[in-house]
Amino acid sequence: MFFEWDSSGFVSAVEFLDAADSNSQEDYEMAAAFGQCWSEGWENPLDSGSIVVFHRLVIPHPMPGFWETMRAAIKREFSRRSAMILLKAFPLEWENRFQDPGAPGKDAFERRLKAMTKHYQRNLGVSPMPVSPSLGEWFWLPIRFDEDPQEGTEMRSAYRI
Repeated sequence: MFFEWDSSGFVSAVEFLDAADSNSQEDYEMAAAFGQCWSEGWENPLDSGSIVVFHRLVIPHPMPGFWETMRAAIKREFSRRSAMILLKAFPLEWENRFQDPGAPGKDAFERRLKAMTKHYQRNLGVSPMPVSPSLGEWFWLPIRFDEDPQEGTEMRSAYRI
């Protein structure tokens, strides 16, 4: 699924973070990762267009040519209005499983996550974002905004204590 955050109402990365925080934990983490990388630059990515987020990308057995088609569809759909696409790599089979004592170990999770990140980089052309490990493994694909992300301090929402 794609979710698209219209940028027209946000003056700063902090406003974007607070709006995302009021929506969901996933959106908060996305906006915190975004703000950590682009909040102190001279150019605000939100001025270039919307932020498109992949949520729960699941493609179990793609047909030949699928990734080329996916990249072309992304370009066709978002090239006129979006600044970038953001994607968090997380093996969905581990969602809510670390609370389960019978869940696979952390090593198995790390191996799966590493394979997934290589897969996304190779097939979607995304690049890693230098964010705090507490936010997870985030990637971006520039569309209308191509200023590289910079490692910054972790942002906090005004709604979080």
